[in-house]
Amino acid sequence: MNIKGTVNLAPGTYILDSGAGMSMTNTGAALNCTGCTFIMMNSSGGSVGTVDLEGGTLNISAPSTGCTVGASGCYDGMLFYQSRSAASDNTVKINGNNGATIAGALYFPKADITFNGDSGMSANCMQIVAKDVKFTGNSSITNSCPGVDYGAFTGKKVRLVE
Repeated sequence: MNIKGTVNLAPGTYILDSGAGMSMTNTGAALNCTGCTFIMMNSSGGSVGTVDLEGGTLNISAPSTGCTVGASGCYDGMLFYQSRSAASDNTVKINGNNGATIAGALYFPKADITFNGDSGMSANCMQIVAKDVKFTGNSSITNSCPGVDYGAFTGKKVRLVE
């Protein structure tokens, strides 16, 4: 999925399989989706695709339908999900801007995630699971999670949870 202009996706689950990835490197591009989950798979045993969102504007949020978490097909709160059976390490790069909004969990257990430059994005209940997470340049995230007991944070904080 190579985003070059303004892309408005319908709510739903988008599966990127067998090395298929997502990229948006054009500064004039925009990705908009409310209620989306992106699943990175490797059903053929190959590599999992990369996510390279370094240009343009992101306005993406996970579904919040109120389904029973753990039920088949329920991805409430999950924005990106990388298959746990990923055969190889891959990279995820996000370089948002002040107009960017990301809402949901980023689950990349075998990936290195890098937030570059002036990310300055707002995030609602963003939770990150990754092999490595790196903030470079002036990157910062303002995270807000109303009504959840672990609260909000601003800046570069790491919280380890079990």
